[in-house]
Amino acid sequence: MPFTTATIATPCALEEIVLVMYVRTLIRPAITQDVPALYAVETAGFTDEDGTRHLSYPLFFFRQAVDALGEFFFAAEIDDGRNDDGRIVGHALGAATPRGSIGWILNVVVHPQFRKHKVGRDLTLALIRALESSGLSCIRLSVEPDNIPAIALYRKLGFSELGREESYFGGTEARLVMQRQTSTAEILGEV
Repeated sequence: MPFTTATIATPCALEEIVLVMYVRTLIRPAITQDVPALYAVETAGFTDEDGTRHLSYPLFFFRQAVDALGEFFFAAEIDDGRNDDGRIVGHALGAATPRGSIGWILNVVVHPQFRKHKVGRDLTLALIRALESSGLSCIRLSVEPDNIPAIALYRKLGFSELGREESYFGGTEARLVMQRQTSTAEILGEV
């Protein structure tokens, strides 16, 4: 199970203790009522500790995505038997090309407080399953080249790099484009 460490000041000395944090999440389709919480996670997930905000989707997009991309839009909510039950802590969004041969993972975001608890992995797997059930031949995604944890996860899930685009969104926003063609069943044992 994942754990976090905390340093506690005592009269004698500083002692490091390990706090075990079990985080169970429920991965489910996103619904209209989730829109404010989905946007809050998006904002938190794309804001650095210093307050710098990176490219992210605006609030109105989430309302439209629930309607237009609902079968490929998932929310992760806490299910740990405590006061936070039902709190949305992540989401994953995908789409299929018009001819339906290529699926895209457009966005996977986990609130910073809930990273490293396999929430991103579970969201990504749910989205992969949904996209593959549509009969797509492959799934693609783009990721920041310096997002090492995400790239490592995608590799574990069977993605390989297709290439790097230096101005993927225009300007100076570089992205690695990755793709997978295998079925989820083949990789589930490796994750």
